[in-house]
Amino acid sequence: MCLMDKLDFALQVLFVGFFVVMFTLFILYGILVLFNRLFHKKTVQKPAVDFTVEKMATESVNEEQKQRTAAAIVAAVYQYMQEHSVLSSKGSYNIAIKPSAYHDGISWQTVGRKNILESRNKLETIRRNKQRENI
Repeated sequence: MCLMDKLDFALQVLFVGFFVVMFTLFILYGILVLFNRLFHKKTVQKPAVDFTVEKMATESVNEEQKQRTAAAIVAAVYQYMQEHSVLSSKGSYNIAIKPSAYHDGISWQTVGRKNILESRNKLETIRRNKQRENI
């Protein structure tokens, strides 16, 4: 037998084996789909609580409850900062919630983002100064 005959035989075995395996897998997949349709129960359970956006938007929450919620969140953040030594003893912190009735065009989100940006700039300046000192 020459090399070409061996190569032809190897390719025939490869393709025949590949198609036999693929055909067997296809048949097994068909059996699984058939058993799934025969024995699967189609029961849909409704969730115990309906959390839809429309329902949450239509619920009325009075202003006092909103203020209490905001105060509780601020107190929890302040306590966390004290426990994990995030607060420094250099200065005092003033946490004030601006009422929505006094809207002057600047939202608390904008002010918060501005403060974060300024803090990042200060930290970057400190980091650069430290690098210059090390060089």
